[in-house]
Amino acid sequence: MSFDRVAHIYDATRAIPEDVIDKVVHRVATVTNAGPDSRFLEMGIGTGRIALPFIQAGYTYSGVDISDEMMAQLRTKAGEKACNLTLTHADVTDLPFPDHCMDVIVTVHLLHLVPDWRVALREARRVLHPDGYFVMGRDSPVTDDPGEEIRRQWHTLVAAAGVALRPSYGSWDAVHEELTNLGGRIGTFRVASWSREFRPKDLLDEQRNRIFSLSWDVPDVVLEEVNQQMEVWATDRYGTMEAPLESHEEFLLSVTRFDRQAVAAPAT
Repeated sequence: MSFDRVAHIYDATRAIPEDVIDKVVHRVATVTNAGPDSRFLEMGIGTGRIALPFIQAGYTYSGVDISDEMMAQLRTKAGEKACNLTLTHADVTDLPFPDHCMDVIVTVHLLHLVPDWRVALREARRVLHPDGYFVMGRDSPVTDDPGEEIRRQWHTLVAAAGVALRPSYGSWDAVHEELTNLGGRIGTFRVASWSREFRPKDLLDEQRNRIFSLSWDVPDVVLEEVNQQMEVWATDRYGTMEAPLESHEEFLLSVTRFDRQAVAAPAT
């Protein structure tokens, strides 16, 4: 799934606090023992929300993505002098790299979008050095988050209208199970948490404007009908569409190392 259509607004609509990004980068560098010679690869690098601090710190950083527009945003942010950055238009299920050539492979909010996510994991294992690290990250709402409640209601109404939303493919738990099957040993870290204020109207506007990929395949007539129903529901639930609500989110990292014998064996 290409994010070309939202590349120009991606960073603004999916912002993670700068101090959280700093903590994520520090934790990744620490747990992977990253040094000046470490070779990073990010699968689904996008606009480089996570990549940019590593690039600015001087690490050798490669990235693949199927969206040229997203990578163009990263090139602009990184600047012409970022000679340690290599970007390649490629599918994560067919990585254009030789075996065991990367020390750290990073992916954030990607595998749930990839139908053949198990193939992508096997490609990551193939490309990763036997002593390397596979790092997976996500930012997500915590339990009882009001923003998540609003999104769940939107999903329910879309389904009631007879529209099948795009499935979520490689879930966090399913990916961990597959990594274990591939010989991985996994450590999980809760890196940071934060809060932000929003209004119900803000989230409904995001869906109406098709900011997020789940709304892309919903027909216009259904999208507008559901949004009208959501306005009634949200007004009843919160008193007004302008009600100030607080969203609570956290960033999780999992870090996997593979058994050397399992890594050396060809993927099947």
